[in-house]
Amino acid sequence: TAPPPPLVPQSPPGSPQRSPWVFVPYQSPQGILSKCLQWLQPRDSTSPRPQVPKILLSKASSSSHQ
Repeated sequence: TAPPPPLVPQSPPGSPQRSPWVFVPYQSPQGILSKCLQWLQPRDSTSPRPQVPKILLSKASSSSHQ
């Protein structure tokens, strides 16, 4: 027997709820970039940050400049 369908509704492709990075940079790129920079700045210089946020930041900045 097939399992019951998930209760979570499937959003259509390209939905803003699914990919916030598509429309957020266009609303206020400077605000988003400054927030990311503040988040990327480590409070303790001895604790390195993961590389994932930097990749997201570069994607957001490149998309806002196009």
